[in-house]
Order: sequence, then C-alpha cells, then structure tokens
Amino acid sequence: MAKVDHVDHFGSLYDPIHGTLDLADAVPADTFVGSLATAVRSPLVDRLRRIKQLGFASYQFVGADHSRYAHALGTMHMMRALLRRLAPSLRVDAVSRLRNRLPAAERVFSQAEAAGVNGADVLTQYTLAAALFQDVGELPYETATGLIFKPDEETQRRVAQHVGHDVYAWEPKKVFGIASLIDSGSERSLKGFDLQLLAFLIVGRQYPWISEEPQLRAWLNLLEGEVDADRLDYVYRDAHHTVGVRGDPQSVVESLVEYDEIGPVVSDVGPVIDFLATRANLWRSVYLSPQNRFRRLLLVVLLRDIFFNENCAPCAQDFVHSHQVAPLLGMVGFKTLDDVWLWERLRQISESRLKRNLSVRASVALELLLSERADYEHAWVRPWDGAASSGNDTVLPDELFFDTYQELYRHHFYEPGSVRIHSHSLRFLRTPLALEDASFGGFMAPDWTPLPVLKAAQVFMPIDRQGAQWDQVQSLLDSGGLYEVLFRNDLISQLEVPTDTRTHRDCKGPDIFISFRWDNVDIVDEVLRELYSRRRRYHALRGSYEGLGGTTADNSRAAAREGEAALVIASVEYGAAYKNDPNGNIHIEIDELVRRRDKSSGSPIVPLVFLSIDPWRDIERTLPWQGLGFATVPTVGEGLRGQPRSRIVKAVDVALQKIDSEYDGPNRF
Repeated sequence: MAKVDHVDHFGSLYDPIHGTLDLADAVPADTFVGSLATAVRSPLVDRLRRIKQLGFASYQFVGADHSRYAHALGTMHMMRALLRRLAPSLRVDAVSRLRNRLPAAERVFSQAEAAGVNGADVLTQYTLAAALFQDVGELPYETATGLIFKPDEETQRRVAQHVGHDVYAWEPKKVFGIASLIDSGSERSLKGFDLQLLAFLIVGRQYPWISEEPQLRAWLNLLEGEVDADRLDYVYRDAHHTVGVRGDPQSVVESLVEYDEIGPVVSDVGPVIDFLATRANLWRSVYLSPQNRFRRLLLVVLLRDIFFNENCAPCAQDFVHSHQVAPLLGMVGFKTLDDVWLWERLRQISESRLKRNLSVRASVALELLLSERADYEHAWVRPWDGAASSGNDTVLPDELFFDTYQELYRHHFYEPGSVRIHSHSLRFLRTPLALEDASFGGFMAPDWTPLPVLKAAQVFMPIDRQGAQWDQVQSLLDSGGLYEVLFRNDLISQLEVPTDTRTHRDCKGPDIFISFRWDNVDIVDEVLRELYSRRRRYHALRGSYEGLGGTTADNSRAAAREGEAALVIASVEYGAAYKNDPNGNIHIEIDELVRRRDKSSGSPIVPLVFLSIDPWRDIERTLPWQGLGFATVPTVGEGLRGQPRSRIVKAVDVALQKIDSEYDGPNRF
C-alpha cells in the first residue's frame, strides 16, 4: 500500500487567511523523519478544535469563534513561508550549533547523513512541526483558567526530566505543551520525531544556556519573537474575524532581509508597520474589550469559589469526578479540559443542587456566564489626588465585579530595537536602523502599553443599583476612594502572584518583608513576580491578611517584626506618608525596622535593602537613615517608574544579593 504524504484524499485544506495550506513534508516521505500530515491528525492537535482562539470575544465580535486548531495550521503555514524566505546559511548555522549543544540533535542529524538526507531539510521539518505544536499546551479560556490550573508535581517532574533542567518557573502552557508531546497517547502520531529536539524548538528560550548561542536565538526568533510565525498568523486571523486588517502576512514575509539573535531585519517598513498597527488595534479593541474582560472575570470568580471555597467541596468533586480536573492538573485532566467539557460542567452545576454550595458572588457570576443579560454596564475609575483612604472596612456588593488590569501595567507591546531596517535609502546611516528610530508610530515607544485607559480600573455594575452597599460604592465613587478599595480586593493579582510564600515548600532563603505604599502597587506587583519566579520566601500586605492583627496598624507592626529581612520599595508617596502621618502604617513599619536595626539591642540586625520607584534625590531626605543603621544616605540608582521589565529584574537581583550577603540566620542558602 502506498504511503500517503498529504491530507488530500478528501481535497486540500483551505484557510480563509492563507488560502490552500501546504502540508508537504520537507524530506522524502519514506525516510526516518515523522510526517506533518500525520502530526496534523494527532489527538493533541485535534484537541485544539475544541478551544476558541479568542475566548469570550465573540460576545462583542460575532465572527470571532475560530479555534486554535485553525491557528496551529496557520502558524505552520507561515513558518513555511518564513523558511522559504530566509538565507540557507541561517539553517546551516542552526544545524551546526544544535549538534554541539543537544545530544538529541546530534543523533538526528547523524541519522540524516547516514540516510543521505540534507540536515537543513530535517531541521525545516522539525521547525514546521514545532510551529504546529507550539499551542498544544493551551488551556480553554487561558487568561482565566491559567490563574486556577497549574501542572501537578508529576507533570513538572516528567517535563524536567525530559528537557534536562528544572521547569518550575515556566508558564503552565509550556509545561503542558511538552508534557503533551511526551504523553504515551501521542506516540503513534509523533512517530519519527525526536521529542527532545522538538521540545527545544518549542521552548528553547527557557534553556539556561541559550544566552550563549546567538545562532540558535536567531532560529528561535522564527518561533517566538517580535515578528514570528505565530504572530503572523494570529494577528491577521484574529483581525480578519473582528476589527479588519491592515496589510497582509505575505507582504511582511517578503519585506524580510534576515533574522539574527535580536530579531528580524526588514527592507521595507510599510508591511511591518501595518502588522504592528493591526496587532495594537487587536489589543485595544478585541483582547481588552469590555465583554471579553468581564466574562474572564466572571469565570475566574466562579472557578476560584469552586476549588478554593471549603463550602464548595461538592462542586469541586463534580469537576474532578472521573476526569481528574483539579487546580493541580495532571495530563488526564488536561486532555479532558476544553471549552465543551468546561461549559457542560458549569451547566450541570447551574441546574443541580450543587449551585447552593456556591457563594452569592460566585452564583451571580455563574448566572451571568450562562446568560446574555443586558442589565450590566461598565465604567472606568481613577484615584483622585487627595482622596481619603477608605480603610479595610468596605464590603463590596456581590454583584459588583472589577478589573484593575494589573497584569498589563508592565506589559510592553513592542521591545525596543527588536525590529530593524536595512535598505538602500539608509546606506549613509548606521544600519540596520531600529524601527522606533525611524519615528514610526507611538505604539513603538518604550512606555506604550495596550491599556484602554491608563492608571484606571474598570468596574462592572448592574444598571439598577439599590441598597446600603451600593450607596457606599457611590460615596466612594464621589470621593475618589473606590480605586484603592478595588486594588486591595484585586482577585486576579492575588491569584497571579502569591503575597505570602513563607509556607511554600519550594521557596527558599530568608523571609523578606516587603514595605510599600499603595500608590505604587503596580510596580510592587512586578517586584513580587520577580521574587516568586526565583522561588524566594517573602510576605507583603498586598491582600487580605487574617490573623496578623485586629487593625491595619497591628498588621503592619507584626509583618515588619516577623521578617528575617526587609525590602522597602520607596517612592515620593512613601516618603510623604512617613513624614506627614506619624500614626500611619508606613511610619509604624519604619519604626519597627528602626528597632530591629538597633545595634545596641543585642538582637541580630535584620538586613534592609531599598528599591526606589522615583529618582533617589526626590526621596533621600524623607526617611530616618541614621535610625535605620545607615551612616550615610544609601544610593539605589535610577528610579523604576516607567522603566522596562529588564530594569526591575536587575534591581531585584542586586537587592537579593545584598540581602543574602548580610543574612546569617537559619534559612541561609
């Protein structure tokens, strides 16, 4: 029987974005390398048919019901276009470096030589497969469910063993993606592919030694970069179904000169500007549309109640059932969890006695999710200058939902210098010229973010609002105090980054108390993310803390007293709060740190480090440096406000080095 190379016995696959999709193998079909047609038919790719690409966006853009399956095939198609465009030397360099770095690559390319097959063609076949598989670790409604479901210990262990290094800091999608490839159910459809080489191509940026390999970073930019195969598909696919398109992906490909370790170099700025402008429009108009964000919030509220509210144990059991869908998710549960299964479970809860186990807030969220009620509205709120603190006694109505957009505050839409221009007209300038240096579009500025309204939170409220709680909300809206209350109660931030890791078994080092001012919570959250990514022990009064004391003052005093080290995130607002409010929480925390830094007390001196949000000269005279044990005012360099994430990463690194060098307690590394 002749071997079938293409999925063409029922006709070719046709895509509304790219036309006829090319599924041809890059190497002869009778060689040792796996087939792309077989990979397309694999269960792990077929699962993507049951996961929407745009989540809840179809509630606002009615055509946005396309699946991640279509996107996976489109990404592979765009990868083929990129590979045809690029110089063969890039492929040769990548093959050479892979052979030196990965034993799996040496095996594959040696086998290719023995079979008389060109190694560059084999790399092409693997890269096409990696483009196809890069989304197989996606959860349904990922931006919501990704806050609830994480890979369980066994899944992480298996992936770590496969790739050869720890994966605890990887995003769940990447862990689930590699776990899907090495799952026993994938063996038949992936026959002929070395899974270690395939895994590297999908998640190679996570490998610790990749910084030493410019040729491989150049190759990986095709799969994960500013203009990669993934974005060249989803930008035009998502725009086609929603807001409309500027330009087309093939024009972007034809403008490419090369890829290097930094990113792409183009000869014509027009197509890439159209591409970036379309992507910016998608962020503002589709991904962050009110309906999309509202329903994402509802799903987070509901799933959190189901899995983390003790009263909802029967609901959690219904979810787990025989499918093993739980917050710590193994591969059985992961393969079960798709859009269809999730909505069927939610409907079953809504129609059964299980619904009475939900909190009132979660019940409202469930009802809103399963209906298309039009009796809600949304509005933006900002803090007012001089607004009085509302304290912690405000109880928000169960029918009020809100979005602080915290996870996007440090999201930079465009990485400066990542796209460059090399053309004849620029030959007398230093080229290649960074795209932003040519002054194309404000969205390429370093501080541009996709937030619809800067420094604001979005509230979702029923149109008909009555009762004492709503009167209190209205009072806070009138006084400008609601913004702070929302941030104190922000569910997304609390789920995204833990505020207290002292009991986490995988977190090490001295317990670091984080002292900060609420005005600066966006940058504080970024610092917490960095500490958590390093699995450090810390605690911050970021959320609702029970058991630390009866008042916020008691909480501050106890938190500062319990830390084995302290990190103060200072700012103009922080210094003003210390100077102007002697009974405030900042003053209480500093006073406690003064006591713990007193050398005459006979107690160990707690390490104390400062990070500055504002220029240091603006705050250096606001704190009691001698009382804190500093003979001279310490300097901490440039302020973090408005800086790229890389600056925060470096600042946290320096702070941890100082803490670790000064700490000499029981939790020393």
